[in-house]
Amino acid sequence: MKNFSLNLVFLTSLVTNGFCQSGITSYPLPVTTPVNLVYQRNCLKIDASGNKWVGFQKAGLGKFDGTAWTMFDTLNSGIPSNQVSDVAFGASTTIWAATNKGVAKYDGSLWTKYNTANSGLPNDTATCVYVNNSDAW
Repeated sequence: MKNFSLNLVFLTSLVTNGFCQSGITSYPLPVTTPVNLVYQRNCLKIDASGNKWVGFQKAGLGKFDGTAWTMFDTLNSGIPSNQVSDVAFGASTTIWAATNKGVAKYDGSLWTKYNTANSGLPNDTATCVYVNNSDAW
């Protein structure tokens, strides 16, 4: 019984001494995109510079730098679809986005699309993307 109570005290001290966030941080939604398009979010990733990257269900890919949003969609970028299910970070500033119409790589200025027509992808629907060194999965 003594051993159990010591473990309980230890676990309680772990939880109260810094392993939990003490609140919720909220950020504004992009104001240039209609609310009904940014309401559903599929993923959130934070890059090495602290930028928040959000894959939206209907609005494409958003980057929040702490002050302003930059939105990437099929009308203003080379992203193949506005339905982004996952985001991953490659070498330097490369961003990878998994969509329902293939995978896109953004190097900070140019977009490259990968789908069944131009790559070894077995299907255009990509639900996740993982980058390990120079390999994207």
